[in-house]
This record gives sequence, structure tokens and C-alpha cells, in this order.
Amino acid sequence: MSSSKTAAVLFLLLFTAGIAVTQESFSDFTSGGFSGSSSGESGFSDASGDSSDFGGSFGDFSSNSGEDNQESNLEIGGSTVFQTRYYINSETSADIEDSEIESFPEVNLDLKYRGENSDFKADLVFSRDNMYSDYENVINEAYLSIYYDSFNMEAGFMKVVWGKGDELKAVDILNPIDYSDFYNKDLLDRKIASPMIKINKYTGLNGLFEIVYIPYTSYPEFDDAVSGRWASYEIKTLGTLSEAGLTDVSYKNNEALYSSQAALRYTNSTEGFDYGLVYSYGFMPMPTIKLDSFSGTIPGTAEIEMERANIFGLEAAKVILGLNSRAELAYYMSSDIKGDDPDIQNNEIMWVFGFDKDLPVSSMNLLVETQGTYILNNSEIKEISASSPDYDVDYDSDGTYSRNIIIAKLKDSFNHDRIRPELSFIYHVEDQDFMLRPEAEFILKDDISFDILYTYFYGDEDTIFGAYEENSFLQAKFVYSF
Repeated sequence: MSSSKTAAVLFLLLFTAGIAVTQESFSDFTSGGFSGSSSGESGFSDASGDSSDFGGSFGDFSSNSGEDNQESNLEIGGSTVFQTRYYINSETSADIEDSEIESFPEVNLDLKYRGENSDFKADLVFSRDNMYSDYENVINEAYLSIYYDSFNMEAGFMKVVWGKGDELKAVDILNPIDYSDFYNKDLLDRKIASPMIKINKYTGLNGLFEIVYIPYTSYPEFDDAVSGRWASYEIKTLGTLSEAGLTDVSYKNNEALYSSQAALRYTNSTEGFDYGLVYSYGFMPMPTIKLDSFSGTIPGTAEIEMERANIFGLEAAKVILGLNSRAELAYYMSSDIKGDDPDIQNNEIMWVFGFDKDLPVSSMNLLVETQGTYILNNSEIKEISASSPDYDVDYDSDGTYSRNIIIAKLKDSFNHDRIRPELSFIYHVEDQDFMLRPEAEFILKDDISFDILYTYFYGDEDTIFGAYEENSFLQAKFVYSF
């Protein structure tokens, strides 16, 4: 583990331990509970105490005695996963026989220790990539929870989901994203755990305040720009320039106080209407690639850095005309409000709208969602030229400053939910590229499942999905849970 991450862990643990010690002389905790960070919607129940009093009653940290101490409070679970992909690049049999095969063995270990008024959770992932690249990646999550009367506290490396969207998000802003193999992972698997302190304060029957502090913010992760299968077109282009010696690419050090962030979320529910408000002193969704010097029209150096932003968000969910509807809206406000600073990203808005509906056929469920982004004041974005040597970080050669993604998913279940077919389709409106995925999961036994899927990418090489057109694959996966 890097020194900065080690320091962050020590800071988080010392901070929470200090609070515990200073409150030792107060009255007992209640053990009413928060279920964990990963769900995002963490539950609003508060069995006792005045929820309007943030202080609550603080507890006695003395250990249990008698027979209770003899019972083990440690829970161990997990899964083993084995999956194999067959990459199919052509319909000709000769090419199919030459197609590459990859295997992804993985062991997941979940550890949870339950104390009288506190919990500790560790989620460890042992995979080929984690074991042979960076050992700190084995820690998927590791955090402690301390329970008070009317609020609780969590600290450690955590993944937190915000927003009402199902597959797509706009206000889910706390964790950086792993874009390597992005479209082939679930939402939580795409998140990178961040060191954070999180306070959850309950108000009324359904209200919840979430207050988060993150000491430093990590970069998103991308596949290798030259040899990786899942690098985007932009990353591949930058990697090609770097490989040819035309561009010296560097990352600004973000393991420092200036990369810290703070966020606040309030959620509530009334008469079937769920809503939430979000604010964060955080960062733009993607880092800035800043080209600093030129030789003619060819960039000589490029620095990648996180772009500071104030983020304001709204979220809502309600059943409308029989549809389980949901929406999110976020405004990312950088320091370039006018849009005329070429070195800073323009302000942008992001939205998510969608619904799901149980159909009157078998056990079918249809999900439809759309995610859109729009860069504001884009008329100020200029192309590099002799008269305008500053390359604008927002510049798009097609002059397109919006992106709209539509996802549709149809799923069903048979044989007492032991056979689960699913069909997913993701479409990029601006460039007409898409991803199509038929899939079927079979529950062989209660603890063993078999999943088979085919993923097809289509589009031009400089589009979101077209960049992966040669990566279409057939995959088989076994999962044993324990």
C-alpha cells in the first residue's frame, strides 16, 4: 500500500478512535443499525431516541462479559468465480479458430465482525489482475461502523452509491470509476473504493443526512493505452502519441490535501415520492488532459489532472402511470463559468431519466433509462490554429458537445427463478454506435450458478462502442457462493 494510502487509513482510524474515547463517559449506545455503505439507500429506521438531536446518547465501550463473549461475532463468506471469454473478431471459421481466449479466475472473501455497538467489514478480491499488479487492489472495501442513538459513523475504504438511477447515474459522485473493462462489470465492480469518513444522521421517519469527507481523490483507471483491449479511442490516441515520442504524458500528483473533497446528501420520502438533494465540493466526472506545449500543431507535453468543481444534484423516484420512474439531474460547475478558458473544462449538466415495468407476460421486467450530458457555453470552444495556439480541453473535432446514452434491458425468470434470461441493448445517439448483450443465468444449486452471455459491439473506431468492435466475445462463468 502506498504511503499516502497508509497515511489516509491511519488518519481515518485515529479520527474515529478519538471520537470514541472522548465519548466514553456518556451513556450506552443503541445497537439499531445501518446496513452498510454499498447500498447507498441505507435505510432510515431509528428505533429510539429523539432523531432531531444530532448528539444522541453516546455509549460505553466496555466489552461484553459472560457467555456472550464466548460466541463468535465473526462472519465469513464469499465466492469463487471462474469465467472464460472467447473473442470473436470475424464470421469466418479460420479467424474464429484463431480467436483469443482469456480466463478470469477470482476468489472473493467477505469478512464481517459484529461488536455490540460497532461493526467492521472487509471485502477482499483475489484475481489475476490484482495479484500480479498492485496488492492494495486486493482490498475491495474495508471500513468500520460505529452506531449511536440517532446517527452512525463509518470510516475506511468504501464504495458508496448515490442517486435513484438503476443502471445509469448522474449524482453518484463519490468514488472514481474503473474504466478498464467498464461495460462488462456491475456498478459496484466499476467503482474504486475511496478513503472516507461518512456520518449518517437520521431525521424524522424517513429523512437521512449523509456527510462525507474524502482526504484525497484518486484518478479513474483506464486500460493500457497501447496493449489494452478496453482503452477508449481518446486514450488509445494519447497512448499512440506517447509511444511515438510525440507527447510526454504525465499525471499531476493528486495524493495531497488539494485533492480532498466533501459532500452532503439529504434524502426523504413522502406519500410514495422519494427525493434527494446533493452538494459536493468535488471534481468533474473525467480528468482534464491539458496540452501544454506544441511543435507546430503537434502537442509536445500533456498533463492529466482532476478538475475541481462544485456539484449540485437532484434525484427523485415515484410510480407514475404504473411505471417505476426515476430521475437525476446534476450541475458540474467548474471555475470556467464563461467557457472561454481553454485550460479548464466548461461547466456541464448531466441527467438520468428512466423507468422499469413488470410486464403481463411470464415474469418479464422491462427497464429503459437514458443518460445525457451537455457542455455549456460551447460556442466559446475554439479549434487550435496559428491565430489560436491554445488547445481547448473541451474541443471536439465534430463540434458535438452533447452525449446521450439509452439503455434497454428485458429480463425474465423461469422454473422458480432458477433460469434467468436477459437481453441488454445500449445505444449512443450521437454516433449511432451500440452494444448488444443476450445473457442467461442458470441456478444449478442454491450456491452454484452458471452464466453464459454474448457481447457484440458496433460503430466507427472513434465512437464509444465502436472502439471495441474487435472485442465482441462469448463468455461462460461459474460462481460458487459460500
